[in-house]
Amino acid sequence: MGGVPLLLSDLPAMLFINLRLVQLIALSYGYAVNTPKEMMISLKAFYTGTLPERYQMAGLEDLLAVASETGQSYFYEGKEEITNAEWFAQPLRLMAKYTAIQMFKNRKIQGLPIVSMMIGAGSNYSLTKKVSDFAHHFYKYRYLMEKEDMQ
Repeated sequence: MGGVPLLLSDLPAMLFINLRLVQLIALSYGYAVNTPKEMMISLKAFYTGTLPERYQMAGLEDLLAVASETGQSYFYEGKEEITNAEWFAQPLRLMAKYTAIQMFKNRKIQGLPIVSMMIGAGSNYSLTKKVSDFAHHFYKYRYLMEKEDMQ
């Protein structure tokens, strides 16, 4: 409905919302994300959650290796690479979403581009659900592994 400026603001908004969602899930499991190490782990969890499913297992193994490092160091001491070639499937999906929204923006029902709104909302919901499910499962597994190690 708002044109190109609102369409372009969708990407940063979705990145911010989903990254904050991962951080809140981490907080709900007792991991304070105000340290550099936990912040990097939450960023990697967000990144891995946005990967296509066929690449998520490798990202999960990397996350678990970083999270299981002994010692409560304050700083992150692992590999700092965040994105790679596999992640660029996500921006391609976003471009497809933007193209579909632009194609259907003139098809209005009672003055509202309902089809474009449904495409945008459905795509945003799908991404958020995918990221939140991954983050929830990762932090739950991490919490249970740490509880098991304490016993």
